[in-house]
Amino acid sequence: MSSLQEEFVCPKCLRYFGGGYLLRYLFLPKKEIVRRCRIAVKSHSRACRLPYTQLVCKSGDLRVYCVTGRSPMRERQYSACVATTMGASEEVPGDKVGWYSRRDPEDERVFRPHAFVPVLRGRTAGILVVRWRECWTCDWRSEEPVSADPVARWCVGRVWVADSCRRRGVASSTVAGAAQHFGVDVAELGWLAPFSTSGKALVRSLAPHRVHLCPS
Repeated sequence: MSSLQEEFVCPKCLRYFGGGYLLRYLFLPKKEIVRRCRIAVKSHSRACRLPYTQLVCKSGDLRVYCVTGRSPMRERQYSACVATTMGASEEVPGDKVGWYSRRDPEDERVFRPHAFVPVLRGRTAGILVVRWRECWTCDWRSEEPVSADPVARWCVGRVWVADSCRRRGVASSTVAGAAQHFGVDVAELGWLAPFSTSGKALVRSLAPHRVHLCPS
């Protein structure tokens, strides 16, 4: 995200006032578009109140919240804004990261995607997306599957932390909170491959010997 685009993001909820929001101003000069977007961000951030209510865990100034199909619409909309800002909304399952309809049967909702939102000192610090997938157990030394058949488990599909909140243990704490929510050990979570350089370092720190991978 460029420095100009960062100006269009609410510092509290990470809502991005760009993309579709800009369509209404396309007929205006570029400077006027930028000015109006800055005004929109300032106006929104003054009244912005994070709606998350389902607290999973807390550590110091960090709070991790979970958003599911049972969560109020406002929570799902806010988590959708975070996914859109990180530029991976198309990778998040659901109705354009609306997660899913509340009318879905209960037994189907259980295994639908879950969003875990870390909040650091009152500001959204990122997002973690987890869903039920089939994963193969692999050894880090060979990175080859050591299990013949895949096993379904909760799998981390996307983890993203805002630049201003990195190197503070936000990602590892959020993953730990997700594991606690599902009642499993961190090492038992699956991971969607391939990884970025920082992503691989995170996974190796949490699962140093064997890792459960799901190829994308």
